Formats: sequence, C-alpha cells, structure tokens
Amino acid sequence: MEKKISDEQKIYELSLIWSEAKYNFAFWDYLKDTVNWDEEYRKTLNRVLNTEDLFEYYQELQRFVNLLRDGHTQVMFPDEIIYNERYCSFLPICTEYIDDEIIITNCSKNVADKIKLFSKVNRINGEPTIDYIRKNIFPYLWHEKFDSCYKDVNFYLTMGPINSVVSLELEESGKKYIVDLKRKKFNPNWVFKPIHKRMFKLKKQYIFDDFYIEITDDDIAILTVKTFMNDFMILDMYKHINYLKSAKAFIVDVRDNDGGSSSNAAAVASMFIGREFPSHNWLMAVNKSTYMAWAVERKVCDFNYSDLKYYFDNAEFAEGLYKTRKHTYFEKQDSKSYTGVPDVLQGPVVVMLNERTASAAEDFLNMMRFNTKAVFIGNNSYGSTGIPLSYKLKSGGLVRICSRHSLLLNNEEFTNKGIAPDIIVKPTIESIKSGEDLCLERSCLAGKRTGRRNYRF
Repeated sequence: MEKKISDEQKIYELSLIWSEAKYNFAFWDYLKDTVNWDEEYRKTLNRVLNTEDLFEYYQELQRFVNLLRDGHTQVMFPDEIIYNERYCSFLPICTEYIDDEIIITNCSKNVADKIKLFSKVNRINGEPTIDYIRKNIFPYLWHEKFDSCYKDVNFYLTMGPINSVVSLELEESGKKYIVDLKRKKFNPNWVFKPIHKRMFKLKKQYIFDDFYIEITDDDIAILTVKTFMNDFMILDMYKHINYLKSAKAFIVDVRDNDGGSSSNAAAVASMFIGREFPSHNWLMAVNKSTYMAWAVERKVCDFNYSDLKYYFDNAEFAEGLYKTRKHTYFEKQDSKSYTGVPDVLQGPVVVMLNERTASAAEDFLNMMRFNTKAVFIGNNSYGSTGIPLSYKLKSGGLVRICSRHSLLLNNEEFTNKGIAPDIIVKPTIESIKSGEDLCLERSCLAGKRTGRRNYRF
C-alpha cells in the first residue's frame, strides 16, 4: 500500500529544502537576478499541499529544486516510486543522444519486428521530440548541458504508468514510420549486443572491480578508471605501478566515470605528478548572522549594489552586509594534494573524457590539465562537481544541495559547460554499430607517435 504523507510532513520537507538551499547553495550569485527563492517556495507550498499521491508530491519537489539549475542539486525518488509499476514501468527501447539527434540504439526482442534499430525519434505523441522533452521532462531534472543529462532524460522518456501507450514517429534511412509502444515491467531482452573491437594486441592485463590496466604490444598503458568511489582502489593501483611504469606512453580513460572521492582522484593524478600540487579551487557560502541583522537594520538592500559606495562611508563593509542579505557572500578556498605515491610515471599522457565524466572525475581532469602536459581527447565533460549536502527525507527520497562552487585551477568556470578536450572525438551511429572506439583509437595513435621523454602531440 502506498505511503500517505500528511500536510504537516509535506510542509516540513519542502521547508527543509528551501531553508538548506537558501543558506548553503553554492551558486546564488548565478541566480540572484533570476530566481526569487522565497516566492518560489510560497508557490510550491500551495502546489505541494494539493498533490494527490507520492509521485505528484516528488515531482513538485523536483520542480522546485530544479530551479537551481545545478547537476549536483536534485531530489531523488523513493524506492516506493522506483519499484512501483504504477509509476515506473518502461518502454521496451533505449535511446541515446548521437550527432545532435535522439536515436533508438536498442529495443526488446518482443518489439524487434516493429522497430528498425538506430532510427531517429522525430516526434513523441505527435509533438516534436525536443518540444516534448522540454515540456514533460526538463521541469524535473537538471538540463543545462543536454548531452550530459541525456542518460536521465532517457529514464524519464521511457518511464511511466504500466500499460500506458506512447506513439513514436521514427525515421530510418529517410523513411518515416509510426510505432505505438506500451510501457511494461522493466525486463530488457535487448536485440543489439554491442561489439567491442580491439584495435591493438595486449601484452598484459590486470582486472579489478573499479579499474583495469592494459599494456599493449606497443607498450602503451591504458588505465581505465570506472569510478573514484572505492577508497581501497588506490592500494591495488599503487601495488601495480611497476607494470604501468614499464610503458612508453599512458592513456587514462575516465569516460563515464561519474565521480566519488576527490581524494581518490588526487591519488591517481599523483602518479603522473609526483609532488605536492594545486588540486582544488572553489567558493564556499558564508553565513554571518550579525551581518544579516545589520543588513536589515541599515537597509542596505534598498540600494543597488553598485551604489553602495556612494551612500556608505565604509563601502567594503556595506558590500559584505549586502551580499550576506542576498546569500551571495562567498569565501575563496584552495588546497593542495599529495598522496605519497610510490613512483612517478614518466612519459606522454592522454586522458579520455566524455559528457558523463562527472564530479570527482572532473576534479581529476582539473588536476591533470594544470599540473601535467596531458592531452585531453573526447567530448566536453559533465559540467558539475561539488560537495552535495544530502538529506534522507522521511517520505523516502533523497535531496542533495551543492555546497561548493568549484572553479578550474586558473579560476575559469566550467559549471554547466564542462571541461573541454584538446581534440574532440565523439561516437557516431556507425562506430556504435561496428563496435569501434573512435576515442581510444585516436588516443592510441597519439601514444604511438610520441617518444618516452621528448614528446609533442
């Protein structure tokens, strides 16, 4: 039986989100002129109290938090929704965002007679696909960087009540056709089994849960790091550093690595840096209660920020009061890292990244870009990192609010933009069909063309 939420609990949970974001969210300076958080809270309170079930309630919480436009700030559904067929049944397809199009890359065998794989999705329920997504999905999830959030878009796109029907207008080889699909209990029996072609021979291979090492016959070491979540991973990696050390060039693959611990990211970067190095650069919200009182008393917010110097003898102090009242008072922080790595890897380095390289993996990119000569190959990274303030809600879900505004080590912004590669390489429909890894192929070529000591990409 579905959990019932009292009005009192709805008010409390929404108020908790509103309050914690107001005082601890890391990007109010981005939003101070576009989002009136107090007014949005009032509007959402009315909608929340009128929700009929758990799913509607969580959609309103998601809509509220999504106003903050941050990839580390979100409300996650409780298990009672995720495992309830009434809300979370799925279309028997998988879509991906390829070459600026939404493409069906897989389908269940029971609809294989209806769908031509790698068809483009032109319309959903009669609406142009992007319009449908903007209207039905974007209000509830971070979408400032469309390719980065597309994995979540696919979830929302295919999810819905069991037996609900969705009409898709598809196109393949210039021919359009319409398919009506029903959402069913998630039980994929996928038609397409991806092929992974090897473009090199391996001399050695070491497989671990969260990373693996491959040494090619050309003496290129490929270090694939799937996550920075595992704190014990570094011990195993350091034990095998001698195998890496024998290589002439290195490829570090952090594609689809969605982060974890920044300390683990620094530990991997240390293998290529070998000394104490700048690792983090960020802004942190500061709440000064007495400043808040003085700001109200002296009515500093009745003035435009640019005019404070004309009306107050101590303009710097008045600016501090103003920023405190507006929740845009931030302190600059930076830090250095070194993990006592047993040895340093010498030689050219390529780092492979893509739009799902996120969070602590972006911290790794930041460290490598400004402390090594590594060349980045792939696609712009996710565009969001930080330290989320997390709360488990009594109603079963989870809320996260980003508390750290991270910058590149040269003070440039990468939030909602990602860290750019030096060489752009993206998968194509043809490469997915054939199993070719274009990014790895380009990286291996770069590794082969370089020498051990004096190198230039």
